[in-house]
Amino acid sequence: MVAGAGAATSLSLLASLLDACGAKAPPPGFVCGAASVACREPGSVEERTFVAIADTIVPGCASDPDGQPGAAEGCVLSLASDPGLPVAGVLPFLVALVDQYSNRSFDKRFIALDLEARTSVLAAAERDSPLLSYAFRFFRTVHYAGLYNDVGPRSLGYPGGNLGYAGDPDFSFRDPIGQELTPEGNLP
Repeated sequence: MVAGAGAATSLSLLASLLDACGAKAPPPGFVCGAASVACREPGSVEERTFVAIADTIVPGCASDPDGQPGAAEGCVLSLASDPGLPVAGVLPFLVALVDQYSNRSFDKRFIALDLEARTSVLAAAERDSPLLSYAFRFFRTVHYAGLYNDVGPRSLGYPGGNLGYAGDPDFSFRDPIGQELTPEGNLP
C-alpha cells in the first residue's frame, strides 16, 4: 500500500513537471520593441524583404503567436550589413531569389505575403536550392546565439553571463595575490 502511494505521488509530480515544461513563459525582461541594443531599421525594399525572410525563418514580435522575439529583434539586418562579414554581398542575391519564387507562386513580392505564404515560398526555394539552408541557418544563428544582442538567448531563458564572485567581499576576485619584487615584474 505504501509503495503504491509513493508511485502515485511520483507520477503526479512527474505529470506536473511535464506540464510546466510545456508552458511557454515570456522571456524575462523583454518587451517587444524595447531591445537593449537598437537594431538598424531597413531603409530599402531589399532590406525590408531581407527582414521579412528573417521573420519567416525565426518569427518575432510581429509574427510569433506568443509574441516571442525573433531574428528581426536579434538585429539580423545590423549584422548582415556589417562590412566585416561576407553576408552583405549575398543579401541582394538572396532577396532576388526569394522574390522570384514569390512572384512565381503568388504573383506578389515576398514582403506582401502573410506568414503562411512566406513559409511555403521559402520551403519551395530551399527544396529547389538546398544551399539556401545555409543562409537560413544564419538567421537562426544570429538569433539563438545572440551574435548582436541578447534577445535570443533571453527568449530561451538564458539569464546572462556568469560574472563569478565579483561582488562578493569574501573572495579575492581581481585582487592581486602577490607583490612584484623584481624590476622585470617577476615574483620572487
